[in-house]
Amino acid sequence: MHKLKEQAILMKGVLLKGKLNEIGDLLDYRWQYKRQMAKGITNPVMEEIYETAKKPKL
Repeated sequence: MHKLKEQAILMKGVLLKGKLNEIGDLLDYRWQYKRQMAKGITNPVMEEIYETAKKPKL
């Protein structure tokens, strides 16, 4: 839980500084960590959405 709190503080700092290009990496790190914490936190639909969101945009 400390890692999630740390990430929330980092996210706030990024948002306040307007560094929107860093948000994706923070969200990715957070999601990876949350998936390790609880087995039932995700499902195939969520994983598909996650993978689609991570794909580079043209």
